[in-house]
This record gives sequence, C-alpha cells and structure tokens, in this order.
Amino acid sequence: MVQWADLGGIVRRGAWGGVLVASVQLAACRQPNPEWQGPGDGSSSTGELVGGEDPSGEASGTGSSTSPSPEACALVGELGEGDCPSACTSCNGGRCLVACAGPDACQDEERSCPEGWPCDLVCSGGDACRGAALFCPPDADCTVTCSGERACEDANIECGVLECMVACSGAKACDALEVHCGPSDTRVTCSNPNEVILESVDGACACEAIGCT
Repeated sequence: MVQWADLGGIVRRGAWGGVLVASVQLAACRQPNPEWQGPGDGSSSTGELVGGEDPSGEASGTGSSTSPSPEACALVGELGEGDCPSACTSCNGGRCLVACAGPDACQDEERSCPEGWPCDLVCSGGDACRGAALFCPPDADCTVTCSGERACEDANIECGVLECMVACSGAKACDALEVHCGPSDTRVTCSNPNEVILESVDGACACEAIGCT
C-alpha cells in the first residue's frame, strides 16, 4: 500500500490567476493501482512509469514502477494551439475556459470541452450546473470548479484520460454529484461534506474524494 501522510495544499491555478481547485490540509491515504501503466495501453512515453523512487524513498528500479507516485499519476498534456474553439467561453495560455457563471447558468444542460485543449470548467453561483452533464476533453487534463449553493448538485462529470481535478465549495455544492474517473489521477475535494459518487474505470491509477462523504 502506498501512503502519503499529508497531501498538502492541492491547488491548481488557471491562466486567469484564480484558484480552480481548493486547497486542503489533511491526512490521507491513497492506493493507486500498482499495475497502472499510464493512460491507454501503457506504451505511451508520457504515461509509462519507469524507475526512480517511490514515496518511501526506496528505488523502484528499471522498467514499469509498481508504486506510482502522485506526480506520475497526475499526467498533464500539451497546451491547446490555434484559434480558441467555439465551445470555450474564452482561451488563455493554451487553456480553454468553459464558464457557467450565475444562478441557473447551465442547469440541466450539457457542456463539453473541446479535444486537444486542457480545460477549466467553472460552475459558479447557486444551481449553476445543477443536474448538468459536464464533459472534460478526452485527451487533455481538466479542472472542474463547483462554487455556490447546489452549484453541481446531481450533476455528472466525465473525465478524460489525463489528470482530472474537481473542487466543491458551498452548501450542497456537490451533493449527489457523479464523477466518472479517467485512467489517470482523478481527485474530488470538498470544503463541506457532500455525498459524491465516484465511478472508476478498469486500470485507473487513482480515483478518490477528499473531505466528501
């Protein structure tokens, strides 16, 4: 079992300077899949885990690691290039922003990030994405921020093959939220107790909720 006594501050900042994933300070225990070979079939040079040290300080040798580190699980792809896709509210620094800002902004609607662009899905305001279907890019990393009362209650989030981070803040912001984890590192953080449903895929590296119920 691979353990880290303290996850420290889990913070991601978008190109707009705002904190997209809430900072947490708490003890936690994670058990990434020891057979994980990275997204896909494990042949990717960016996903394959090779030698180095595990968190206990012991060398893992050559070949595929049996103790993936948090950094190895949290694979991040390339930045987007070219014109800002129409699905984005705006783009900055190669990242796509899909914003659902304000009460009921995207309630019961579907929002999808474009392929090839790392994406920040922001649901801010009461019921902003309540009951919505939110799709991360299939081939890029993704953050989803749910801030406000019932902002993402009863919503669905579909992660892609790379890192997927979800932050929940506000009363019942993520109650009954269903998160479909990707094969890389998927992590949900709750500043208030929220009942979050996690669905992991076979071969996933790590799929976890912190501060949630």
